[in-house]
Amino acid sequence: MTPQEALDAAIAKNKRQSHSPRTIETYAYQLRAFCEWTHEHGIPSPFDCDEDPPVLTAALDPDTVNAWMVARQLDGRSVAYIVLGLAALGYASRAAGLPDPAQDTEVRKVRRGIVREGADRGQKQAPPLTTELLDDMEGAVSMRDLAMLRLMFEGGLRIGETAALTWGDITQEPDGSGRVRIRRSKADQEGKGAVVAISPRTYELLDLYRTSIQFDARRYVPNERPAHGGLQFADRDEDSVFGASAGTLSRRIRRAGERVGHPALTAHSARVGFAVHLAKQSVPVHVVARLGRWKSVDIVLRYIKGVDAAESLRYFD
Repeated sequence: MTPQEALDAAIAKNKRQSHSPRTIETYAYQLRAFCEWTHEHGIPSPFDCDEDPPVLTAALDPDTVNAWMVARQLDGRSVAYIVLGLAALGYASRAAGLPDPAQDTEVRKVRRGIVREGADRGQKQAPPLTTELLDDMEGAVSMRDLAMLRLMFEGGLRIGETAALTWGDITQEPDGSGRVRIRRSKADQEGKGAVVAISPRTYELLDLYRTSIQFDARRYVPNERPAHGGLQFADRDEDSVFGASAGTLSRRIRRAGERVGHPALTAHSARVGFAVHLAKQSVPVHVVARLGRWKSVDIVLRYIKGVDAAESLRYFD
């Protein structure tokens, strides 16, 4: 290594160490989400998305950045989450020696508009998914969507965690219940993982759903697995459970809500519903936070504030 190469390597190392490993992993998650979004919409990506984390190879187009931020806004993402995504793009740009899109005049205008609208309407909370809504969905939505929503509701799963699941992550216990291993999570920057439980009813539905996938795969491709996409498989442990990105699954959840008269349902509704359901069963808030893998009870308290308000009515009957 030449003296100049050694100097460049030392500078690059110090740049990486200017952010904590947790922050860098959070940014990597956002960059993967950007790659997924551009792929889904047929937009050329300036990232080498085969790398993990994705590596920026050309300057970001401000119009594409604006479209991504607005798409996330329309998907019901919080202002903080949208701004975090922009920060991740800025980090990748600076690391590559390219212009930071956050400094672009038009991007700054869109960012300010998103922040201002969020302030005007307050922090919008996703409506909670309930057991009654899940019952209404039987026969109204596909088996895949119902299995996904039951899994997310009972396990308190985030949409990114759900999209990352493979069949090898789901196992059955002797009592018929299931265990779900969560390998990837935005809140688990150290990669420790977690395990959550699901009811026998939900495990049985997932098993039936897997069987239906295997039947369809054998019907159309009886002897081999095609190299092209469009057909889902479930015969290997490494096969994706739901066969889609977080963005695609989010849209399926919204459509499922529309089918039962709840168009405001979002990908976060299952997680909010998880907290509300446990709170209604008088589970202590710190236990809800632990089971839902929240690092702070403050978020749980915000989700269940309606439950606390209704609780006071018991004393006025």
